[in-house]
Amino acid sequence: NFAHTFSLTVYYFKGIGKVQLGEYAMTTVRTCTEPKDAWGLVSHVLGNKLLVISASLSGAEESIPRVHAELVGDLHILIHRMNMHNHPDDASKIQQILDMVVSLDVTKREVRDAIYDKNNELNPSTR
Repeated sequence: NFAHTFSLTVYYFKGIGKVQLGEYAMTTVRTCTEPKDAWGLVSHVLGNKLLVISASLSGAEESIPRVHAELVGDLHILIHRMNMHNHPDDASKIQQILDMVVSLDVTKREVRDAIYDKNNELNPSTR
């Protein structure tokens, strides 16, 4: 049972912006400074948010604008963080993905597929 397993997992915060699970610390969207972490987060937020949007099409449409806004915000923060930490090439590539998320209808499967394809094309960790 997922809910039972999840409730037994202990999450806690250690320091500012580091999510700690056991001995593993993960960088968050708000603390990311390295391209490798940023691209991992791009894949993570795209996968999660676009999946929620897809699932919401069959009954929970009212959540789509909120989830879309969260996706836009997360990508925008990652672009800002990459620029702030002297990684403008990665920022511009993530910007291309953000432009698609903002300008296209993410409720359409072919658009979501195109966004995933663009991530696979630009993301060095997917090659």
